[in-house]
Amino acid sequence: MVGIIILIAAALAAELLIAAMRRKKERLTLKYAARTLAAAVILELTVFQFPSYRLMGGNYPHRTLYPADAAEYAQEAGSAGLFTGNQEHTLTYHDINIPVGTVRVNLNCRNADTQKIGFTADITDDTGYYYRMKLIMSELIRDCPTSEYSMVLLSGNAGTARFRFTCTSPEDSYSVESIELNAPIPFDVLPLRVVLIVLLSSFLLSSLHSFNMNRSFNSCRKACASAAAVLAAGMVCFMTYTTIARLPDCGIAEQFRLDHGDQLTEELVLAFENGQVHLPDPPEPELLSMDNPYDWGKRHFDEIPYKWDHVLFNGRYYSYYGTAPLLLFIPYHLITGHFFSTEFAVLLFSCTGIVLLTLIYLEMIRRRYSEIPVSCFISGLVILIVSCGIWYCTGRPKFYEIAVSSAFMYLTAAVYCMMRSGTAVRRNMLMTALSSLFMGLSVLSRPTMAVYAVCACIFWGYGAFQLRRSKKLPLYLACAFLPIAALGAFQMWYNFARFGSVLEFGIKYSLTINDFTHDQYHTHFVLVGLYNFLIAPPAIIPDYPYVTTPFSQLGMNGYYFNDEGNCSGLLFLALPTAGYLLTGKVFKGTDRRRRYLAVLPCLACVAAPLTIICSTWESGYSLRYTADFSWEIVTGALIILFTAWKRSSNGYKKHAFSTAMAFAAVWSVIVCGVQAYNFAFNAAEFPAYADNIRRLMEIWH
Repeated sequence: MVGIIILIAAALAAELLIAAMRRKKERLTLKYAARTLAAAVILELTVFQFPSYRLMGGNYPHRTLYPADAAEYAQEAGSAGLFTGNQEHTLTYHDINIPVGTVRVNLNCRNADTQKIGFTADITDDTGYYYRMKLIMSELIRDCPTSEYSMVLLSGNAGTARFRFTCTSPEDSYSVESIELNAPIPFDVLPLRVVLIVLLSSFLLSSLHSFNMNRSFNSCRKACASAAAVLAAGMVCFMTYTTIARLPDCGIAEQFRLDHGDQLTEELVLAFENGQVHLPDPPEPELLSMDNPYDWGKRHFDEIPYKWDHVLFNGRYYSYYGTAPLLLFIPYHLITGHFFSTEFAVLLFSCTGIVLLTLIYLEMIRRRYSEIPVSCFISGLVILIVSCGIWYCTGRPKFYEIAVSSAFMYLTAAVYCMMRSGTAVRRNMLMTALSSLFMGLSVLSRPTMAVYAVCACIFWGYGAFQLRRSKKLPLYLACAFLPIAALGAFQMWYNFARFGSVLEFGIKYSLTINDFTHDQYHTHFVLVGLYNFLIAPPAIIPDYPYVTTPFSQLGMNGYYFNDEGNCSGLLFLALPTAGYLLTGKVFKGTDRRRRYLAVLPCLACVAAPLTIICSTWESGYSLRYTADFSWEIVTGALIILFTAWKRSSNGYKKHAFSTAMAFAAVWSVIVCGVQAYNFAFNAAEFPAYADNIRRLMEIWH
């Protein structure tokens, strides 16, 4: 009841504040916010609390069942009443003879590692003699009181009830204190659900009808910049929450006093500090004695010790991951004597990249599309941010994600500086040099980014062509090409020092689940990647995990690596991606110069991302790869759609476009948000967090 009182009080205070603001100046957005808030509170106290009303309107006497009274208790648990192991345990009760509307299990987890217990109930009622199987199927989650309650729908009186409990680990240990029949389910008020309903509904209604939301970006620049800052801050807060929630029990402070790290944060740091390119620890003698140490099956079944995903070459361990993150890791180690936290490294890179991506979008709209409505501006930014793929790095931060998030940060920095580098008339040489530097660092973070570096060189080459008669040409060439050339020279030296070839990055010598030295190219693998990354449609279901997208190998009979977690194709995560279908119509009839200017976005937003996706045929499917190409593809699609909007003179089509963009933004928030959250907090490792989204999404849980 305390939660209900707080919710009502907060809602009344918000309504009074909105009313005061409306008296100063009437705005449709405030009007919709007031209405949706009232509707959301009513829904929260009625529809979403449906289980709490289960016992109303009927005669449901309360009864407590104790394990000692169960028919099978003595055989299953013994006198101590303790269940152990991962086999199924059963408590059966006869002659209940009362109507049952709810079941509550009072369970005590005796082992600190016991996080959840599977709970199933088979019950007979007046409709038949035999059990109605699995009338209740739920999970009892440690420190989650709401998971103790289950609503059940029977006909007449219950006869015999069989309650079954299943653990997931042999080390699990628990005891059932009691089982309560017809215990009232307490109200479970979730303010976050109210906030989400209000925000999403108000945004949709305002996009359709509000005058301010349909004003141009150019007339509301400060408001749009503030909205962009709020959105970016919200995303940063979500990533910070994800990172902190996933930290070990040692807490945040210990993450800054680590005496150990991983391949990037420790081994590569020590190697560079010692002036060597190979990693400090030597390979195991058993590994070196193998005929083919890259054979994962032989290593696994013969139990050969080795370091996972390290590069083995000429009797030494190396790392094929990029060196750019060492610009942070080495100074931190030299100053503090500790190793930088992998989790906070990924968080830092990802948050910085999100802020820079927001600035890129703002700069693009300011320069080219300042006439679009505010609603379209906000919708486009929401879609771009939530579908950019970086969530899957903060959702599972390991040394793989360090490389991806670092490349994401440096690439967005390079693009932003490139956009601020000026025009053909006025060139900002500092920004040009910084864009070249950051582009080179993105390649040093992740060699995959080399395709974007090629696009950047084309851009700088076009800039040099524009300055061909200017005295600034030599300076421009130096600023544009010297930083990236110097970093490229370092990478080639690094490759040669390790593997004797300037073009060898070493991935084929890595010790993973595949032998890349004998791997063969198959076009079908490319098609599998294209389908799953771009096209795979989501299935929306009313049960956990609510949005699911099964991985498909397109009927291929062959080995293709599929990492944990699957996500919808980008076409369904960001619906505006379908805007590429309008490419021909948008650029039809334009002059030659404009068509030439469209070449670079085509290369950077289409050709380069598709090249990256096709290159994953060897390494397989992993959600972290989406940060390499998603935001670029979405940006290109938004450029096409906004260009089409500018050239259209049909007011009805423009309004329809704004409406479609608003719905696409809400769709992206729901579909991307649910999948990103489920990836970060999967039910197996984080049952309590998975239960949070169940509470948020279900009205019958």
